[in-house]
Amino acid sequence: MSLVKEDGAHPQNIKNVFETNIGGLDLVVDQLISVEHNKVKAQYTTFSGEVPAFDIMIDYTEGKILHFFNLTGECKVYEIPKMDLGEYFKDVFKNHVEFAGFRGEHLEIYEMKHPEEEGSRTWIYGAHVDHHGHQIFVPTRFQSHHPSQKESPDFAGDFIDTPSIPEVSEATFAYPQCAEANVAKLDMPITTNIFGINTDALLASLR
Repeated sequence: MSLVKEDGAHPQNIKNVFETNIGGLDLVVDQLISVEHNKVKAQYTTFSGEVPAFDIMIDYTEGKILHFFNLTGECKVYEIPKMDLGEYFKDVFKNHVEFAGFRGEHLEIYEMKHPEEEGSRTWIYGAHVDHHGHQIFVPTRFQSHHPSQKESPDFAGDFIDTPSIPEVSEATFAYPQCAEANVAKLDMPITTNIFGINTDALLASLR
């Protein structure tokens, strides 16, 4: 299960777009994972009039997660554990991903366990395709299981665009309108994985 650039190197920045439903909330998520900057940015479009479109930016170096609500301009900032994204993904792909077989002739399944959340796992469906002489894995669907979560412990989604390798800078993750926001603590654990923060923390932060 791999994604490589044209020169065969592993990318430092990966963007995925997927559609999912978490806690009854339909979402389209445009997510950028940047090992280069040790940050993640996700732009959420909702289909609910009660929850405006919002962005989440996770800075693992500073140990904070920022929520920005596009329609209201409201900012929320919470503390999270610091970590190294590059080391995290090295560990996940080396020790916590297993090939789980085929569905049909071409659809491959990989099981990814989340070491930060005991008992949780995600099944990722897709296929390897040739890209400039390199085999890359293109995901099409996922099913995620998180038994420790009280709200939406199980959710699934579809990737609605192929993965891309964007050029990014610090400006990509800048929210100057939130510079004065106070850092708070959620009254629950916050964990992060390849699809963002855990569902309990995500839903709590929207209330």
